[in-house]
Amino acid sequence: MSIHKIKSGETLIVEGPARIVVDEGELTLIGAPIRQGDAIVIKKSRHVAMEGATDSTLKISLGASAHVDLLNTSSIPLEWKELAATLNKHILPFCAVFFGDVDTGKTTFVTYLANLFYQWGKKTAILSTDLGQGFPGLITLYQLETPIIDMAEITPTDAFFVGSTTPDCFENRVMIGIEAMLKKAESLGIEALFVDTTGWVYGFKARELKKSLIQLIQPDLLIVVERERELEHLIRPFLNSTKVHRMPVSPKIRYRDRTDRKFLRESMLSKQLSGSDTITFHFKEVSFLNSFLNTGEIVSGPLSEKICEIVGYVPKYVELCQDAILIAEDPETPLSENMIEKFQEEFPHLPIQIINAKIIENVLVGLIDLQNTFLGYGVITNIDFFKHLITIYTPVSKEHIASIQFGSIKVTQDGQELCWIHPWTF
Repeated sequence: MSIHKIKSGETLIVEGPARIVVDEGELTLIGAPIRQGDAIVIKKSRHVAMEGATDSTLKISLGASAHVDLLNTSSIPLEWKELAATLNKHILPFCAVFFGDVDTGKTTFVTYLANLFYQWGKKTAILSTDLGQGFPGLITLYQLETPIIDMAEITPTDAFFVGSTTPDCFENRVMIGIEAMLKKAESLGIEALFVDTTGWVYGFKARELKKSLIQLIQPDLLIVVERERELEHLIRPFLNSTKVHRMPVSPKIRYRDRTDRKFLRESMLSKQLSGSDTITFHFKEVSFLNSFLNTGEIVSGPLSEKICEIVGYVPKYVELCQDAILIAEDPETPLSENMIEKFQEEFPHLPIQIINAKIIENVLVGLIDLQNTFLGYGVITNIDFFKHLITIYTPVSKEHIASIQFGSIKVTQDGQELCWIHPWTF
């Protein structure tokens, strides 16, 4: 353990893993007050910037690869502080959307403003639309009940499961999730809503996503965090309809590489899946979302016999939907191209979906109740097509689950990412 003294106005940046105890004085951390006796744990791949509100003394224990830097200035740009004072005079309620490239400090800025507004007595919330940060694959709403030091350490007020760590190919789900969280914020009477967005800012898909987001939310303010007007292509279409504030990047924003981001996602999933157990459902007990599976009729009778003739054996599972036919093949005897061609001749207007248990095992799912409320994550551990059973590893109680939303990420039971699968694979 080492002792660090900070003068009023200085900033101490601590890279985790580390544990900090305030021995004397008072500091602020992204707008949240840190006082004598408070202890903060900083995990690996995270860092904090603590600014002295008074002359202060800290006791710090550093883990492997952790380090400390002392600055003689604030890590919060003056422009951020001035905007906070301006927004404090804004008519309530209001909604502010934040745009910025990767590693520009959007989330830090959002958290800083939210902490100030909470302390100013306003009903404040953060709406996070960044699927790869915080809770992986979720659109999340946080109503502040205390100042936030680390959003990864608090439970969302509400969430919507998208099932991917990128919005690419999932733009519709993202918009639906945002709309659901906006309605929730309105029902809570939120006065100051700060919307954090993804760092996906280049290319026509990014333009379309950001345009749709602005048109859906219709924010009172668009706050753009940029280095050299690199987001002009995104904001120019709204300059005549939305109040835009251009803000600089904090000079002390830390760059996170893909390894850091992956580590943080996996750490969050591991935490969310801790204490899980396996539960099993018959297909008839639950609804499946984002899947062809369990949306048609199980094939039987003459049609089943016809399929048996084509395959040469009785498949474990054949389901006939209005827009597809699902065939669960035996991994030991996969269907040949010739068999698939015969199937297509028999069902010329229906695409054939060949599935097997290995495709579905380890898929991350969202578990939903009767009110369409997100209950928690789960991981598919087994699917028995012959008995029509699906087994999930989850901390959520079985009696509350009404629907299973399939994602497009495969993970282990301790949250380690395995691979990405295309939506509607099965």
